[in-house]
Amino acid sequence: MTHTKRAKQMPKYIGRPKVRFNLFDWTAEEETYIILFYKYNKGPRLQHAVGAKIHPNDWDRKKQRSKHGKHLPEAGELNQKLDTLVGYCEDIYDQHNKGRISKEDFKQELKRRVDEDTPPEEKPPITFLEFVEQVYNDRARQPTTKKGSLQVVHKVMVHLQTYANERRRKLAFSELNERFYTDFQGWLHSPPRNLSTNYVQKIFQNLKFFVRKAYNQHLHNDRSYLDFNPPSAKITKIALSFAQLDTLAALDLTNAPHLEKARDLFLIGCYSGQRWSDFSRFCPEHITLHRGERVLKIVTQKTNQEVTIPLTADLDKWLKKHAYTSPEMSDQKLNKYLKELGQMAGFTAEIMAQSSKGGVSVEVKKPMWKLLASHVARRSFATSYYKKHPELIDNIMRITAHTTEKSFRTYIVTDKDDSALKFAEGIKK
Repeated sequence: MTHTKRAKQMPKYIGRPKVRFNLFDWTAEEETYIILFYKYNKGPRLQHAVGAKIHPNDWDRKKQRSKHGKHLPEAGELNQKLDTLVGYCEDIYDQHNKGRISKEDFKQELKRRVDEDTPPEEKPPITFLEFVEQVYNDRARQPTTKKGSLQVVHKVMVHLQTYANERRRKLAFSELNERFYTDFQGWLHSPPRNLSTNYVQKIFQNLKFFVRKAYNQHLHNDRSYLDFNPPSAKITKIALSFAQLDTLAALDLTNAPHLEKARDLFLIGCYSGQRWSDFSRFCPEHITLHRGERVLKIVTQKTNQEVTIPLTADLDKWLKKHAYTSPEMSDQKLNKYLKELGQMAGFTAEIMAQSSKGGVSVEVKKPMWKLLASHVARRSFATSYYKKHPELIDNIMRITAHTTEKSFRTYIVTDKDDSALKFAEGIKK
């Protein structure tokens, strides 16, 4: 009996599972996302968002790749990305003993490989406008930032944002040239803004601060901003004499408590020589004794200087009326009410007033009451006390916190007038 030797049966080779791609929405009229599917063991398929979109008409269902054509210049790059994903999946499958890895771990490993091979996106360089916004936000977060200075920065930022939107510009640092400075200056002067010459100059002072700060941080190397200096315009300044202050003090304001409050606060400023930001916040804690005399000691908000203010009889009278606490009132309301008070006090003498609007200087006659504002209090103190006691100029300057006689004399409203009268009297002799 002949025995026939049976051939040894070879095991059937089973290849890797196939990676497939499909579209998220075949009915989409716009581009739709491409999704990777991989079923490599029992259970639900692995899904992975490719991170690319394509229009259904540009997708080859059979090849599961993008079609080619002149209107699809990035088809090759997209298909290469899909081929790379296939390679990642097959490699992970092989390295984990033919897919002996959980779906979650598979997805994490696939994501890790994609992230490693994806070059980091280069962030576009920061623009000047973004830098200004960044500085403002940094200041706003600082508890020591003064409210007034923050408001100034905010106004400059808003002007820049509005200008950039209207001009459709990003305001990159490369745009900060003479053409920009000239155009921005004209824009600030033009309707509906019509900003004054001096206000525009203040905006540019802050603008140059930002540009200089960015230069110091090596964000640009253009120093043309140093040569751009918008002009200033002379404005008419007034000061009230002691006699005029007495007229205000004598007003019967019983039936107008809001005006009484404004009058009292203004007189506190007139007899202390401080800015509104300081004379509006006096309180009993600021009062102390020096060599047996009561004085006010306060650190100024604008310049952070400590000043000592003598508690004269006039100042003591108005502070005592309010328990040595300044009446609470905003600068805007005080300015409004002062004009009403000026009319009531008969400050109607006409003055040739210089001002500017839209960058154009104008000179018109105005009654004195129209020029009343909170800062007149500081000028009235400097002018009236200097006129009465010129020999005490150094002491007056210490109270007003002026560091130079030149800056102090800008507050002496009648200084030039008195010089002219003294000259006229001198030549008559």
